[in-house]
Amino acid sequence: KELGEYYVYVIGSDSRLIRRTITPGIQSDLYAEVKEGLSAGDKVVLNPSNDLSNGLLVKEKNDE
Repeated sequence: KELGEYYVYVIGSDSRLIRRTITPGIQSDLYAEVKEGLSAGDKVVLNPSNDLSNGLLVKEKNDE
């Protein structure tokens, strides 16, 4: 949350970050409902650091 606006970073098809504004719903310690701003299949950064920025080139980590 920044300046009253909720956002997440998603990984675009070009492996660059896209800052996406969202509308949150119900939240708990483990889960958060997103009412608007994401689509099925979006790859969301789960543990963002403070130095992320829009357009940053990233490498996806697979936890398999």
